[in-house]
Amino acid sequence: MIEAGEGDYALKVAGRLLEFFANKFDISYPLTKM
Repeated sequence: MIEAGEGDYALKVAGRLLEFFANKFDISYPLTKM
């Protein structure tokens, strides 16, 4: 269902989750931003 915009939603949520868990567990995401 990517054509229905669900791919965009998943991308936004994944980014927010990475930031949340990085802050919660005091770890940094190992890769650089593109």
